Amino acid sequence: MGWIQSNREILPFLAEMHYLRRFTGHFRGLFGDNGAGIDSTNPRILFSKLTHLDIFDEPADVVDIITALPSLTHLAFSSSNGTNWEPVTNILSNCARLTTLLLMWPPWKTKTRKAWMNETPIQDVRLVGGAYRAGSDAWLEWEEHAAGRAKDFWDRAEEFINAKMDKEIECQFYSEQPEHLF
Repeated sequence: MGWIQSNREILPFLAEMHYLRRFTGHFRGLFGDNGAGIDSTNPRILFSKLTHLDIFDEPADVVDIITALPSLTHLAFSSSNGTNWEPVTNILSNCARLTTLLLMWPPWKTKTRKAWMNETPIQDVRLVGGAYRAGSDAWLEWEEHAAGRAKDFWDRAEEFINAKMDKEIECQFYSEQPEHLF
């Protein structure tokens, strides 16, 4: 499913997608400030099979929703302002199946975001920071991957995590090595 502007009006449409595995959008627009809902609009029920989530909300705004998703393995926050590490820690601690937590930003923010990522108090191999490839954005990257011309950020994040675990690279969250650049 491609990106859509999220609001409560699309909940009935999403409720019919019983096998939805990937979602990109704004969660606060769907569920309000605290993620409260009933029946099929409850995030735990509606997104019970969701494995990959790329959202444009700040971690602090959606931590309760995220930690209620039972099947989530991959989570990306696109363009997070990154001012508070506590929600990220909470998500890592409370999402048992999560294998990848990716904090993404546009290439022009790389210098400041890289410094911010490398100052995190979090020591968790699942946490990765990276930029969309130079000259790219979320849309272009999705199109390139869907057409089979390039790896997407999920693929690159998994490779990066594996390289960290195999001690092929020394950095914790962001690499200068070309084969591991986002």
